[in-house]
Amino acid sequence: MDAINGAQFVRDRHLVSAHSTGLLLNGPPSVKSARWDDETWRLEAGCIGVATATFFPDREDPDPVDVALAKTVCMSCAVSDNCLDFAIGTMQNDGVWGGKTEEERRQIKRARKRRARLDATLRAG
Repeated sequence: MDAINGAQFVRDRHLVSAHSTGLLLNGPPSVKSARWDDETWRLEAGCIGVATATFFPDREDPDPVDVALAKTVCMSCAVSDNCLDFAIGTMQNDGVWGGKTEEERRQIKRARKRRARLDATLRAG
């Protein structure tokens, strides 16, 4: 392992606690890396030291046990709301972020859009 800005880099395509370090150099190709270093909340993330693969179960056939394990880590995390907002705001399509799966985040995004449209309608009317 190499130390990169205090984070431990694992050379098998994953970064230990990529959710919290912001360094996703060789992670899953579908994960976007926009503005990772702007978020200091990552320093308090409960996933620090947990293998990134924990949060990225097989997308085609996710094992419920793997998903539950990732969500368990998120449940005890003090900054899971920040993580969820980050994932939604940067359009993370894969993995468990802030305790939510891809489908759960899509549902949240749809609900937020409906709420924004309703708010705009109420302000205009």
